[in-house]
Amino acid sequence: MVGRTRNHFRMFGKLGARSMGAVCRARGQKLMRDVGINVLLEGFANEEDRIARFQREADLLASPNRTNIAAIYGMEESTRTNFLILELVEGVTLADRINVDPAPVEDVEIGPSCGGRMKILRAIAVSADPFDF
Repeated sequence: MVGRTRNHFRMFGKLGARSMGAVCRARGQKLMRDVGINVLLEGFANEEDRIARFQREADLLASPNRTNIAAIYGMEESTRTNFLILELVEGVTLADRINVDPAPVEDVEIGPSCGGRMKILRAIAVSADPFDF
């Protein structure tokens, strides 16, 4: 995928992989701007349910901008697959952040819808190893 050109986007760095595709760093040849490209794996390009899921992801990203969620610039098709053009957000990934400096559970802000789930997770943790909690 790296080194390939899809439409007018030249991909030059892999940023990550997902269940349905890969995310690459790319440069748009028209505006000469770096973007993120989320490419649907070619093996899924003809599966209607995967394309519909990919479209739902694009629709969600196109809803009003929210903090910590990349903006979408477009959804395009090439001869073999579909891909999303996304805002390129520099920085560490969430996984990297957690591995470097995990926040204690007490310091994590929990939204109202997560409160009950956290109680369940704590109960499971205590029952799994009561001496290590």
